[in-house]
Amino acid sequence: MIDFFNDMTYVGIFPEGDDFASSTVGSIETGMLVKLQVKWVDNVVTNIRYKVYGNQFAIASMAFVAHWMIGKTRDEINALDHQAVVDALSIPPINLYCAVLAREAVTTVL
Repeated sequence: MIDFFNDMTYVGIFPEGDDFASSTVGSIETGMLVKLQVKWVDNVVTNIRYKVYGNQFAIASMAFVAHWMIGKTRDEINALDHQAVVDALSIPPINLYCAVLAREAVTTVL
């Protein structure tokens, strides 16, 4: 989990004018917000940018999902569920909502 928390590979936003799909889920008021931007070429994810406002599990969840999505098709991505994120990162039950939020961002951008 710590490796994904520290990974900044896909953190940020694409410049204005770039062609990408985007989603925003959660809210600042609740303390959790995810902004996700995805570039597609021929139905395959070629690049991703995200910003997360939340705890270490939310940040690690989105980093894991971003790495996992690169090179995947919409159908492959649609098959991802939050439990795969929980299992991969050993997220404790009390922080399950972090993986759910990451999955919601993905669902919204599809």
